[in-house]
Amino acid sequence: MSLTDAVAQQLTHADLCKTGRWLAEQSERDRKTFHDWFAAGRPGEPMRQLCAQEGLGAGRSSFNEHVRKVCSCHKRSPV
Repeated sequence: MSLTDAVAQQLTHADLCKTGRWLAEQSERDRKTFHDWFAAGRPGEPMRQLCAQEGLGAGRSSFNEHVRKVCSCHKRSPV
């Protein structure tokens, strides 16, 4: 990866919460599965547990804030 790419990646992920950063590192397929889960109205805790098994280090509160869209990922100011 070039320096430019590395800097761009750091800036892209700088404002993301822990769950958002973890999701950004997952495949497009896995991100879609994550979002589809909640779009279908399924509960958060089973998904959080599955994500934790896959390496998510965020706690329950942080995860729930991301799902409810009240984390830093969703509080970005428009440019």
